[in-house]
Amino acid sequence: MNTRILKGIGLPTIAVILFLIAGCTVGSKLRTEVESVELGGASFVRVEIEMGTGKLKIAGGADELMKGNFTYRIASWKPRIDYSISGDEGKLVIQQPETRHVKVGKIRYEWDLHFNNDVPMDLGVELGAGYNQLNLGSLSLTRLNLSTGVGEVEVDLTGNRESDLDVNIEAGIGRTTLLLPKNVGVRVKVERGIGVVNASGLKKEGDIYENEAYGESEVTLHIDIEAGIGEINLELGE
Repeated sequence: MNTRILKGIGLPTIAVILFLIAGCTVGSKLRTEVESVELGGASFVRVEIEMGTGKLKIAGGADELMKGNFTYRIASWKPRIDYSISGDEGKLVIQQPETRHVKVGKIRYEWDLHFNNDVPMDLGVELGAGYNQLNLGSLSLTRLNLSTGVGEVEVDLTGNRESDLDVNIEAGIGRTTLLLPKNVGVRVKVERGIGVVNASGLKKEGDIYENEAYGESEVTLHIDIEAGIGEINLELGE
């Protein structure tokens, strides 16, 4: 079995899932808070996001480096946000706090994050359990590292790009869907686990999947996927 699956499941999320099964309840008031982070003097940013359980949305369109809506019911689950600058490089970390001792029943935990389209950034996302939508096509990404646990993840990488992009995905249990551009070269290498790979509109040779623009366009997306248990969907968009 993919060792990444065990690591993903080993997040504090496991305790949350067990409490859900046990039918425990929590009565805290639902709250939504808006947080923003200014870019400051950085010209490049490394972003790290860690979410153990819940629903994560990422998109572009922020005037700031990051603007997010955080919805949660349990006070101790208030997200931790830390931003620092060293030289011309910024580092932004957004984390879900420790969850293992919280008894929960029907929970709602959502992050809706918007990032600045023009700031070059490396993005690292580590997920536990939940449903997640990452609309990344408008962002100026230089690298994407994504690790998933249990659930469903949709990653939209469509759109015109000005530079190459390296993507590494370690998929856990569930469904991972990648929406890929037609007019930008794409090469996907999949190391299969227990599950299936569905590829629509891509040429396949062994574990390699390529679109028609690969080798023709000036910009290329290089994607490596370590598949776990479940389904990998590769789909062409615009």
